[in-house]
Amino acid sequence: MTLAVNPRRHAVWTLFSLYEHLCDWVYQFYDHKEHPALGLTPYSAYHQAIAQTGLRANRLIPDDDSFRILTLPTTPKGTAKVIPNQGVKIKHLYYWHQSFRNRNIEKTQVSVRYDPTDAGVAYAYVRGQWVRCISQYYSIFHGRSEREIQLATVELRQQQKKYGQQFTITAKALANFLEGTQITESILLQRLKDSEAKDILSNIESSIDSKFNSSVKAASNLADSVQRPSPSPKLEEIKPYEEFW
Repeated sequence: MTLAVNPRRHAVWTLFSLYEHLCDWVYQFYDHKEHPALGLTPYSAYHQAIAQTGLRANRLIPDDDSFRILTLPTTPKGTAKVIPNQGVKIKHLYYWHQSFRNRNIEKTQVSVRYDPTDAGVAYAYVRGQWVRCISQYYSIFHGRSEREIQLATVELRQQQKKYGQQFTITAKALANFLEGTQITESILLQRLKDSEAKDILSNIESSIDSKFNSSVKAASNLADSVQRPSPSPKLEEIKPYEEFW
């Protein structure tokens, strides 16, 4: 790849701007333009199908905390050993939960998940439920992305390599580095990228409920206008779960 075609030299849009324009094209332009194969807009075709066949709320997968945890990445083994008084170790960091004090839980392998956007928390499957674990130096690692921690790890190794010293990456070393003044431009740039991604995720999460409610309302209105031999079933709305933690 030459410099003339390198996309990094031609990028002018922020991630959030790209997201907004894509949403505008998908949900406003394409969704409300008549499709030649359908003879109507994709928006109308979708809601007419819902009105004729039913919403089938029982087939929908709720976007609750259990679903979000199960879609998070895990370790190569998928499990981690519960170390007494320290917890489970995931990528140089120990994570703790009060359930680890149980003697039957100590020194056992438990399924774990971690959040790529927040190194301050992880999840462990203990006694049939997912529990939220807190990392060492939580106040420093909270909100730090997996990518930022990786960059900090590389920088620490390179610094120690210059002096020919053997060095083991620890949570304390990473915390001191992230809080210090020696952080590099690559880490600062990564923080800007993570902040942009978090804004988009926050925007998506806040609009999920409103879009679902409007979809149900539109489908209900169409169902009233469709002629059927029998009364149309009521459209059930999925109620959001309470906060998991």
